[in-house]
Amino acid sequence: MTPKERNKLWNTKIRPQLKKRFEALGITACQVCGQTSFLSFAHRLKMRFITSEEELAMAALLCTMKRDGSAGCHQDIEGKPNMYDFITSLIPQQSSQ
Repeated sequence: MTPKERNKLWNTKIRPQLKKRFEALGITACQVCGQTSFLSFAHRLKMRFITSEEELAMAALLCTMKRDGSAGCHQDIEGKPNMYDFITSLIPQQSSQ
């Protein structure tokens, strides 16, 4: 999957599906801190390493910035060695909420 194909798939199919699914499950706040603004989907892998539609859909909803302007939960985990496991641990919670 090329970066252009991945971005098109994310913007036109996967992201809208995730938004509907998360809203249906009642997940409308950061899954770590509960903040309801500055939200973004966080993937288990850096976007450039995602090569399948299935992996593109593996995401958690995290804040990108705290209200005080400090780094949000998404930035706190971004690029860390445990990013994959951390995001994976949040994904099952989606079905129980």
